[in-house]
Amino acid sequence: MFNLSFLNSGILFLTSAIVIPILIYLFAKKKPQKIIFSTIRYIKESQQKKRRKINLKNLLLLLIRILIILFIVLAIARPTLKIPFLKGNKAHPKTAVAVIIDNSYSMDYLVDTRTELEKAREIVRILNGILSNDDVTVLLTLNENWNNLHGQLNYGKIPEELLQNIEITYQPLPLDKMISIAAAKIKESHVPNQEIYIITDFQEQEINNEDDVLVFLIPTSFEENRQNLSTENSHIVSDFINRNPEQKIRFDLVNHSSITQKDVIFELFLDGGTVSEKVTDLNPVQRKTEYFTVNVEEAGWHWGYVNVKNERQTADNRNYFSFYLNQSPKVGIIGS
Repeated sequence: MFNLSFLNSGILFLTSAIVIPILIYLFAKKKPQKIIFSTIRYIKESQQKKRRKINLKNLLLLLIRILIILFIVLAIARPTLKIPFLKGNKAHPKTAVAVIIDNSYSMDYLVDTRTELEKAREIVRILNGILSNDDVTVLLTLNENWNNLHGQLNYGKIPEELLQNIEITYQPLPLDKMISIAAAKIKESHVPNQEIYIITDFQEQEINNEDDVLVFLIPTSFEENRQNLSTENSHIVSDFINRNPEQKIRFDLVNHSSITQKDVIFELFLDGGTVSEKVTDLNPVQRKTEYFTVNVEEAGWHWGYVNVKNERQTADNRNYFSFYLNQSPKVGIIGS
């Protein structure tokens, strides 16, 4: 079974133009010139032979003209022939594939509604749609401990449970080292076709491939102007002289990007609830010291944190502190 169709079927009405050469053939015959000879028999014989040759030649010309018109119309109509048993094999050769997911701190950056790491997982799912059950695969991250537990060769697609098991690591391995590790692993498969795919956000990573394996870099996004704020060094400022219930909490706000941050909202969370909020501006790459002053009357241990709100790189937005309050201290230590 096969199916013949035309991409421009509306043009097929022009095939009716084949009647034009037929009409020309029927109504445009040349009348032979009359010549008077003394001997008629030989003349009639030569006329019959010539007429047969002319008729054959005219029929061939008619057929050629009809075919020319048909071929032109069919070429414009663009016929397509679909034969199921002649479909090409879309399967690629057996390949050993190593996928390296960058799970460093910067991959926790929020782009639109998803983090870079979540986008990396989606890219692996797309690659899974291309991989076949004959391929050999291995999934690796920049976390050495994770690789020791899960970085083994598999036959077929990359398991979904491995993707969900990847988390941000704060001690990532260099990508150069990971390429060497991935190359060594897929060479163990003894499959001639070997490829390495690195899914990353390209944040401050230089890659030098010294192995003879094809390496493909896949960006998780094309975000250029990245914003990152953090809170650091939050602690209580002790006041032994006044002995009032007001406690001053000191901390630093840091703008790690090269973009000015306007109306930065930060809050103080103390003993189970938010007790205060403030707003400030930060210049590019600025470290700014801020304070919160709160009334704490109950003696004992208190804990809390200072938090930056509405920020895309959330892992360093919160900085914790704790202190012990004694309203009647008997010993004071003063250091320099």
